[in-house]
This record gives sequence, structure tokens and C-alpha cells, in this order.
Amino acid sequence: MDILFKNIVPPEFFVKDIITQDAHTRECILSGLQIVEKQGFCRISGEQGTGKARLAQYYSQTVGRQRLVKVSLSRLAAFLSDLLTTRSVFAQSALPRWFKPEYTYLCDDLAALTHADQFNILAFIRIVASYYQESDSHPLFVFLSTASNTQPLIKELESILSGNTVFLSSLRARPNDIVPLFRHHLLKQVQRFGKSIAGYDSEIETLLLKYEWPGNEREIESVCKILAATGKATIQSQAVFKTLFRGEDTGKT
Repeated sequence: MDILFKNIVPPEFFVKDIITQDAHTRECILSGLQIVEKQGFCRISGEQGTGKARLAQYYSQTVGRQRLVKVSLSRLAAFLSDLLTTRSVFAQSALPRWFKPEYTYLCDDLAALTHADQFNILAFIRIVASYYQESDSHPLFVFLSTASNTQPLIKELESILSGNTVFLSSLRARPNDIVPLFRHHLLKQVQRFGKSIAGYDSEIETLLLKYEWPGNEREIESVCKILAATGKATIQSQAVFKTLFRGEDTGKT
């Protein structure tokens, strides 16, 4: 029996761009919002693909902070070089040219930083916060960290993040979110590709719940892209089985 797209009621967003029916996850998201409203910063922790960057963007938009400052490992060398060469510019009440409202830094794993780098990040926070102290548009600092790395932070950094952390659970811990997320992303990708796909085999939803989803929501989105791009009139369970269990590139890393 096929599940037709025309009969699917799109899952409701819990908050902007975030779908979850899990009570614990909803509670964590709301508590995080209270943290950023009060503190102006937070740490979002979770496995890769759980939606940490999306949640950071939601917090930024909701609390009305036009500047979302993320700290990046991928850009760390250039970031520290800029910091060391432009600190005097901050003191002159002028932001360096590289620091723009749309400029972002993404920290994939805060705990992987060396102690020296963590101290530099603390200095960066103080400098930027000081610059905006009398401004109406204070930046929001969000640190994203994967749950797999448990290396302790320096006590100065841990002290400001302790109690100000939002933890996003993996899909394995909230299986009730798997099918709604699949439906949402598949509908989105079918519309994106402009394919005349009517629906999908109902056995697919059983397969989805048997899979562990190591890449979490990001992997679901990747799977849906593959299915929407290659699907015919109705997406068959065999196509999903091949994609999930036979090593197709589904964005798990």
C-alpha cells in the first residue's frame, strides 16, 4: 500500500525550521532560549547532524540579535591571527574589516581546542562584548560542540558555559521524530526537483525505524535528496534499503 503525498499532513514545526515531538528535546530548546535571552551566550552540544547550527540561528532571530557570532575551528588559524593583529583596532572603537554582521564562525567541537586557543576565544568574547556594550545590537555567542569529545575545557571557559548548555539528543534517542522528519524533507526535496512523484511505499517507514541514523537529521535530508532525484512515480522500499544499508553516500560524516 502506498502513502500518497496529497494525503500527508505536513508535520508542524515546534519552532522555526525545527521539527520534534520529543518532550525532552522541546524542553531543552525552550530552556536554551531562556539562557540566551538572559546571558547572551550558550553552548549547544550534540552529535553531528542534530541541527545545532539551525538552533543557533533560531535563537539569534528570536532574541533579536542581528549579529550571530560563531567560533570556528575550520577558520581558527586565520581567526587567531586576525585577533592578535587587530586588538588595537577594537580599542579604538572600530571593528576590523573582517568582522561584519554577516560574518560567522562555526565551532564543530569546542573541547578539541588547545588551552591557549580557548584563552584566545575568551579574549575575543570580552573584546567584542565590550565593543557592543553601549550598542543596541549586542552579538549572541553560540558555541557548538559534538558530544563525542569529552576533553575538559579550561576552568575559565567552563565556568561561563556551565549551566548554559543545550543538549540535542540523537535520533536514536527520539525515534518518534524519524518519520515526521523523513516526510518533511522528502516533500521538500520532491518539490525542489520538480518531480512528479505521487508518494512512497508504506514499507519504507518500517525500514526507517530499523536504521540507526548515525548522521541524524542531516542524513535523513541527504537520503531524501537521493530518493527525490532518482525516484519515479512512487518511491519503492527497495530504493530506500539500497540507500540506507548498502553504503550509498548519505551524508553520514
